[in-house]
Amino acid sequence: MGKLKTQLPELPTSTVILGVRFRIEYPVTISDKSSGETTAGDRLIKIATSMNVTPDEYERSLLHETIHAILGLSGQDQGILGDKEEGLVIALGNGLNQLYRRRM
Repeated sequence: MGKLKTQLPELPTSTVILGVRFRIEYPVTISDKSSGETTAGDRLIKIATSMNVTPDEYERSLLHETIHAILGLSGQDQGILGDKEEGLVIALGNGLNQLYRRRM
């Protein structure tokens, strides 16, 4: 985990989303070179440590992947093609991140 682990002392190994426990794994890279990946059916979130080296990057990626999980668990990802779902997730993530930052 290298750099990321030294900046974030406790990385969660799981989280509960809509009442469902998801494992969180931290591979160095993910096959498609993204910073994160969610597989709702497997209840798994992956955060690439090579792409997320600051606490802010980690938090943004975890929020982003959590939104993917919410859409998947609720069935709201059905009928949304990849690029459209990604755009929706990015927009929601950016808005929620700004709201979170203002409250700190």
